[in-house]
Amino acid sequence: MKFYIARISLLSLLMLTAAPVALAANTATVTISATVLADCSVTVNQSVLDIGRIAVSELHDKAKNAALDGMVGSVDVTSKCGDSTRAKLTVSTQTVADKSIVASSPSGVEADVMRFGLKIDDKAADFDDASKSVTSEINDENLSSDGHKDTLTFSGLAGANSGKATAGSYSATVTVKVEPE
Repeated sequence: MKFYIARISLLSLLMLTAAPVALAANTATVTISATVLADCSVTVNQSVLDIGRIAVSELHDKAKNAALDGMVGSVDVTSKCGDSTRAKLTVSTQTVADKSIVASSPSGVEADVMRFGLKIDDKAADFDDASKSVTSEINDENLSSDGHKDTLTFSGLAGANSGKATAGSYSATVTVKVEPE
């Protein structure tokens, strides 16, 4: 009988010490969350912007990043985010050098003959060379109702290889995105 009682006591002791470990391994808690963001939209008043013309000879004489006289144009951007007063506007492109957009040549090659600088509402907007984008914060009580208006002003700049310019159309494309904060 002694052997039987000792065996039950030993078995009970093992069960009591193992129980908390077994419970911890058999249960877990998971917290699930989700964020609901405001719906945002962005519109532009024109999708093609011609900033002007310049003679090849004038471009040949310009230093890198020099402003090209008279080559300026603007696009109005309207952002709306329902139920929000804060958002961020991001302008991105394919190729950037020295914080400016690099235009493709008439043959479609990015030869860095011409660049485009950007101002957002008269403030210089320098592109990040790595992300190829620039971001502007929007904090406007009208963002959800009437929308928020920004003016993007693009100006022509001489590229690093402006001395190799040939006649034709130089262009670049930007993507404008608005996201709630």
